[in-house]
Amino acid sequence: VTVAAGRALASHRNEKSATAGDLLRFAMKRLGSGVAAGVTLLLGFAVIVAIAGLAGWALVTGMGVDFFSIFLTMVVALTAFVVVTWLTVSFSLYLAALAMDEVGASGALASSFRLVRGRWWPTLGFLLLTGLTVSVASQVISIVMIPVFFLSLLAPWFLAVGYGLLTMLQGPVAAATAVAYAVWYVDLRARHEPELVNESLL
Repeated sequence: VTVAAGRALASHRNEKSATAGDLLRFAMKRLGSGVAAGVTLLLGFAVIVAIAGLAGWALVTGMGVDFFSIFLTMVVALTAFVVVTWLTVSFSLYLAALAMDEVGASGALASSFRLVRGRWWPTLGFLLLTGLTVSVASQVISIVMIPVFFLSLLAPWFLAVGYGLLTMLQGPVAAATAVAYAVWYVDLRARHEPELVNESLL
């Protein structure tokens, strides 16, 4: 959904027509690269957390359980948290890069990192605001669906209907979120490469 929405925005900016089928085929072609980039990020985060965990374990084992060892362990944990947060924000737009640029998994990650680097704090604010908006919208949708799930106590098949309706209602929220990410990506590209932003967008 994110890649298809980004592609739709890029096509609109360049005044190109794109049907739903075109967007779906494009997103499916980029699916492998998106999965590869996501797995790379997850593995990188896992390595960071593992290193922090091993360092904390080594400190407690070597120095015993005292104030100083616990303090150092907390410093290591906090450092790992800060690094993971910084990387998460820095690579947060890799799907938008896949949608708008002729890049693969590594190129999408590099593009996101390069663009966010100079606008890290504004990007963090954007992500927090977007996340809060999506959370509120999801909660409203969940509240609307309560009567349907309540009816599932009387007839179990209402549960399947409820989950189906919930998925359909969450679809527009996911698409809107993807468009927001794509717009932010375009904004960052315009700030860094104003003379190339329209040409670079597919």
